[in-house]
Amino acid sequence: MKLLLISPPRRHQVWAGVPKMFNDRFAYLFPPLAVMTLSSYLKRETKHTIDVMDCQPTDLGWDDIAGRVRDTQPDVVGVTAPATHCLVDVRKTIEAVRRANPNAFVVLGGPHVNAYPEQSARFPGVDVAMQGDGEVPLARLLDTLEGGGDLASVPNILIKREDGSVFQSDCVPNIEDLDSLPFADREACPPGLYYTPGMKAARTTTMMSSRGCPLRCTFCNVPHSYRKRSPEHVVEEIVECVERYGIEDIHFVDDFFNLTVDRVMQISEEILRRGVKVGWSFKATVRQTSREMIRLAQRADATASTTGSKR
Repeated sequence: MKLLLISPPRRHQVWAGVPKMFNDRFAYLFPPLAVMTLSSYLKRETKHTIDVMDCQPTDLGWDDIAGRVRDTQPDVVGVTAPATHCLVDVRKTIEAVRRANPNAFVVLGGPHVNAYPEQSARFPGVDVAMQGDGEVPLARLLDTLEGGGDLASVPNILIKREDGSVFQSDCVPNIEDLDSLPFADREACPPGLYYTPGMKAARTTTMMSSRGCPLRCTFCNVPHSYRKRSPEHVVEEIVECVERYGIEDIHFVDDFFNLTVDRVMQISEEILRRGVKVGWSFKATVRQTSREMIRLAQRADATASTTGSKR
C-alpha cells in the first residue's frame, strides 16, 4: 500500500483567544512530530510505501496537495487535525485529495479526533477517524486494506455507517514503552525549514520526551495517559539531531516537560555526560522548578553563556 501523510496548510486558523505574537502563522513553525513519528514507525515495522507532505514550511496550498496526490496516486491518505480551530484547513485538504483521487482511502487523526471522535468520523470526505496513539492502529489498517480484511478488526477507529450512526472498534492500550519507538523521521521534514520562538541558532527542531499529562485540568483535552521516555533515549535522539542533521537548537514541546525536578536534572546530566553541544529549551511549570534544576539545565545548554538564562 502507498500511504501519504499530510500536515495541512495553516491559512484559515480560527482565532482562539491567543495573541497573534504567540499564535500567528509566522510566530513559529514546528515540524509535525506526530506525522514524522508515524512515518518512521511504519517504515520500520511494515513494508508499505510511506510519503510525507508538510504544507506549512513552503506554504503549499490546495492545488499543490491535489498535484501531489495525482502524481503519487496513494492508496491511503492520512490527514492530521492538530487542533479544532484548524478544521477549515483540514476540510479543504481533504477536498483537494478527493478532487485528485476520489478512490483514495482517507484517514483523519490528531488531537481533534481524540476530543471529538464521533464528529470526526462524520467529517466530510473521511473514511475512518483514528484516535489514540496511531502507530499500531495505522499499521493494522494498512495491512487490513491490503489484505481485504474486515475494517471492524482494526483498533482505535471510528466509521460512519450508512444510517448515520458511528461504529467504534476496540481500542488497544497506548504505547507504554516510548523507548521502543524510532525517532521522528527528519528525512521527511528537513530541519532547516523550521523555526521556534526564541531560537538561538539557525538550525532548530522540536522534540517530545513524553506523551500525555497525568493532571486532569477541566479546561484541557490532553490525554491523561502520561508516559515518558528514558533520559538516555531522549539524549540519544538529541545526539542524532546534532550529528546527522546539524541541529544547533532544540525546543521540547511536551505537554508537561518538568513533571518532576529530578527528570529535568537527569536529562541535563545525560547531556553533560555525553558532551553534547546544543542549545535547548522547554516550557516549564513553576511548581516543579528549583534553582538547582535551572542551574544544571543551563550548564547543559551550549548556548547559555550568550543568553544569560534558561528560557
